[in-house]
Amino acid sequence: MARCSSHYLGTGLWLGIVWAPTLALLRSLRKYNNTKLTFHLEKILNGSCYSPLRRATVFGGSTACPRCGHLEADALHEYWECPANSDINVAAIQKTQIHITQAYYEAAHFPCLWLRGILPKALATFIPPCADFDSNLHRYPPVPHMDGGWPGGHYFGDGSGGEYTSHPDLRRCGVGLAGYDTNRDLFLQ
Repeated sequence: MARCSSHYLGTGLWLGIVWAPTLALLRSLRKYNNTKLTFHLEKILNGSCYSPLRRATVFGGSTACPRCGHLEADALHEYWECPANSDINVAAIQKTQIHITQAYYEAAHFPCLWLRGILPKALATFIPPCADFDSNLHRYPPVPHMDGGWPGGHYFGDGSGGEYTSHPDLRRCGVGLAGYDTNRDLFLQ
């Protein structure tokens, strides 16, 4: 990872990458076959976007921002500081405008996060598993009324977790059950 940390906007990756949240949006875009956004996100993640400053350094030409005219437009300027970003009428972009100051100060130490969208392990806080993590099944006693058995009515269940969870590192499995007694018009607990 030290080698990755030395690549373009890779500073901050010396301890590693937290892959699940880093790739969550990309997986979601692929799931819904949004090839245009998938392509652009892949370019940002792998560092193949060329800001005017980077392009001029490699190929020559102007370093100015084509949208606002700022003289040295680097990746920080393009993604966060350009005043023209606030004119883009996309909800996702509008919601990120509150993070401009934080991006400005933290991009110096973690450009991998702020300029490439890669979450470094140095900034991740892992949630420890609960004390009974190893037990495979929790059995709760049945509803305590109606002679200790399950009363009649309609029951609804739901579960979460499993191998297809969005963030495997945070995976916790659970199940819920609710009953509705149509004769008494009330929910059972």
